[in-house]
Amino acid sequence: MKKFLFTIYLCYAILGLCSPIVTSIWPEISKEFAVSASFLGLAVTINYLASGFSSLVTFMVRKKLGTNYTNVFGLSFFVIGLIIFANLRNPIMIIIAMAILGLGNGFVDTNSNSYVVKAYDAKWVSLMHSCWGLASSVGPIIMSVAIVYTSSYRNGFKFVLAIIVITIILLLYLKQNWIKQREHIDKDVLALHSVTEEEKNSDIKMIDVLKMKGVLRMLFCFTFANGSSCAVYAWLATIMVATRGISVVEGATAVSIYLFSLTIGRIVMGFVADKIGIDKSVKFLAFVGTLFVYALFIPYKSLGLIYLNSAVLGFMSGPTIPLLTADLKNKFDKKMLGELVSFAGVFGLLGVASLSALMTLASTVLSINYIHIIPAIGSTLLCILYSSLETNK
Repeated sequence: MKKFLFTIYLCYAILGLCSPIVTSIWPEISKEFAVSASFLGLAVTINYLASGFSSLVTFMVRKKLGTNYTNVFGLSFFVIGLIIFANLRNPIMIIIAMAILGLGNGFVDTNSNSYVVKAYDAKWVSLMHSCWGLASSVGPIIMSVAIVYTSSYRNGFKFVLAIIVITIILLLYLKQNWIKQREHIDKDVLALHSVTEEEKNSDIKMIDVLKMKGVLRMLFCFTFANGSSCAVYAWLATIMVATRGISVVEGATAVSIYLFSLTIGRIVMGFVADKIGIDKSVKFLAFVGTLFVYALFIPYKSLGLIYLNSAVLGFMSGPTIPLLTADLKNKFDKKMLGELVSFAGVFGLLGVASLSALMTLASTVLSINYIHIIPAIGSTLLCILYSSLETNK
């Protein structure tokens, strides 16, 4: 059955490919449209608010469409958003495109996590998130190549758009092909593209899930983990270009290193968590990751140190979200996993939106040299909250 997981992993890779391509070349976009760095915070905030909304309704959409078609539905938003980015004419189009990309992000993210967390253990969840990290490290490279070797960064958006269209066609073909071979395919494989009767008939109320002991604390762990990690990589290129004097391409390279290391961290820590346990793994990652966020305050100028700190930050922050997601099954009733994963997506994305808004505020009120205090505080709160959690099954 695991060989059919590549469809879920492929969709998650597309999600990763799209996630950093705007922020990694933001200095180029802001120069063309004469918008400030704070406009980036507004755009990212709207993107993640839209993601939070689609995450919340994904479980209802999946009941109607099934896993495969829900991911195709989500990818269609990426197509629309990238078409707009490839034809930008004014700053309003940036906001609209970011909102549309956010809707696609929520559907693909929550839908994929809901299935894999319920069906498999931590290493498979972590490997799925590794696909996101690997693809996301390629995104800034594509955009950098477009800037350096073509007439415009818009060609980078067009290239990514072509990849997504091909992926949608492939998913639709495989879906129809597997339906034709239904009698030769294991029932568990078919479940990959459908919804169980248990899910269809579920009468669990969302408010009852939130009232359970420890649930809110766990969900706020997603808020601070996702918010801190995304705030770092969304602003990393802008911070390094502004404070370290490096070029736009070098800033995009730092983001790529961060995301590549994030992927390596997810692969490694997925297997480590199977050996030492998710609880110990998350506590270690949260503590060390927090230390290296604070290290951003050190005013080093060496390009080597910039890349090194980016790599360590990526390695430590990357595995945290997939391990927290896998831990939902350990700490709470498995029957509520669908609702819990939806809420985890919402809280995580709202964390990114709120921390991005705070980063925008900090960029205005404080010097650019000190805006890292926002993810640093978020990482610290993650350490405190997760350490206070107990298993409540």
